[in-house]
Amino acid sequence: MKNIRKTIELYAWYARIRLQRNMAYRADFFIGLVITVLNAAGGPVFQFVLFTSTKGYPG
Repeated sequence: MKNIRKTIELYAWYARIRLQRNMAYRADFFIGLVITVLNAAGGPVFQFVLFTSTKGYPG
């Protein structure tokens, strides 16, 4: 149990350091954020366009 707690603490420390490093270059952080959001929205937007402009998948 102690090893799991240490692993979680180490992961949280790493995430905090990485966020601080990315925030140091704010333009890079915001560009990465926008790209991530657009990438995540690509799938649902594709499905929306597919199902509203066609009859859907055959079968």
